[in-house]
Amino acid sequence: MQVYDQTRAPCESALTPEQLKKFETFVADVTAHDGTSPFSEQTLVILRRCAQDDTGVARLFTVTDDCGQILGAWVVVTPTQESPGIIEGAAHPAQRGCGIASQITDFIFTKVLTQNDLAQYTAWVHQVQKDDDGSLQDIAAYLTKKHGLAPVRELHKMALELTDDSVHTIRVAHENTQLPPGVTLRTFAGDSEELAWLTLNAAAFADHPEQGKLTRDDLTERINSNWYQAEGFFIAEAPNGLAGYHWTKIPVPAAESPEGEVYAVGVSPAWQGKKLGKALTLAGIDYLTRASAPTGEKLSRIVLYVDAENLPAMGLYRSLGFTDLSVDRMYERPKSP
Repeated sequence: MQVYDQTRAPCESALTPEQLKKFETFVADVTAHDGTSPFSEQTLVILRRCAQDDTGVARLFTVTDDCGQILGAWVVVTPTQESPGIIEGAAHPAQRGCGIASQITDFIFTKVLTQNDLAQYTAWVHQVQKDDDGSLQDIAAYLTKKHGLAPVRELHKMALELTDDSVHTIRVAHENTQLPPGVTLRTFAGDSEELAWLTLNAAAFADHPEQGKLTRDDLTERINSNWYQAEGFFIAEAPNGLAGYHWTKIPVPAAESPEGEVYAVGVSPAWQGKKLGKALTLAGIDYLTRASAPTGEKLSRIVLYVDAENLPAMGLYRSLGFTDLSVDRMYERPKSP
């Protein structure tokens, strides 16, 4: 990949099958280098859907080399009545420090969006505390100084290496944690309870910026993903309906060292404070300690993402041996008093 030419201008890319394939390659390259995707899963779901139905809800902006390979990419998702817009992206690891990130963000914030528009958007900077060369910290500071955005949310990526000792700790904790009386655990039943699950998820994450807004199309998209396994989608059922869930994930293709993920844990407000969340969390983590990657290899670690403000969850994860890997940070334009 050639060195970036500072005179090359960012531009909006048509969401053709060919361009989407190049974008997916770019995302895979960044993910392999950084250890996490430069885009949230929902942003990728929306962009792929736009490529199919041409709704224009998501727009792709890129800088490319002379061969059309993507050196940097940003996605802008249009705001709705329910949710703010999203801006996120990255420069290719081989091109960081060349000014690509600042040039694309300047282009989006001054040429694509108006100052009034910016108040309706949030911007994500991923892997703020992991990047050794400081370029991601630089773009985070740039967003603050140049465009007046302020950090409003931190999402911690945590990991547990699966050693004999850590697996023993998980299994003992799981065996010693009981479900609340009247609650049983099973796996997701599929089409017949999609609506019930969506209702539960919306209630459990009523104040969550992304998870609580999932639609039936979003759920279908995930169920149709190559990583979906019903055996790793746990449902806590109470006599009066669904009480909670723990959805685990084993990404495909697997990383060099296969890992599992605590994808989402949700508890109905009626069951919060009754230790159901802890029981569900341990049930899913215990499952991942026994699960295998599609290649048949045992998982080497378990990862998860948790909001910095969710102190009870962070305390539980740390007590089980999870440690911080990195921080994703969300920025927005401060609202006028």
